Amino acid sequence: MTGVSDTDENNDPDSDPSAAARREADPIETARANRTWWDIEADDYYAEHGSFLGDDDFVWGPEGLREAAGSVPVQVSTATGLLTVFFSQEPVLDYAGARACDLERYAAWCRQLLARGVYPPPSQFEAWFPSLAHTAEHVERTIEAAHAAFAEVA
Repeated sequence: MTGVSDTDENNDPDSDPSAAARREADPIETARANRTWWDIEADDYYAEHGSFLGDDDFVWGPEGLREAAGSVPVQVSTATGLLTVFFSQEPVLDYAGARACDLERYAAWCRQLLARGVYPPPSQFEAWFPSLAHTAEHVERTIEAAHAAFAEVA
């Protein structure tokens, strides 16, 4: 691991961002830090991004993905910063539920997304990681591609 040691003459992380020291953090500490950030920043985040995220899928479901599926049975499982599309009639609550999904249809859907320039997780058992780097245009393009891909696998 690289970083600034305590013996460096200039140990000011603000002076050179690339020289900031890093340390390992356990999962509980990381979760607390993320939660603290979210508690502080949620209102501003929603003010900036809420117009295209919507109220029901504020965790970036994204809204529209469920509607884009049309008659194709899908479940979109979400948690803050994560989403997974499952081709299933029933909500997916565990690994057994994920294994019971239509994995072939998921693979076909992914190939259709790839053909449209959208790079989904290649496995039904992986998650999407949308972030602030994704603009409203990215979301719209993804939903449009998903809509067309759903039509192809219906």
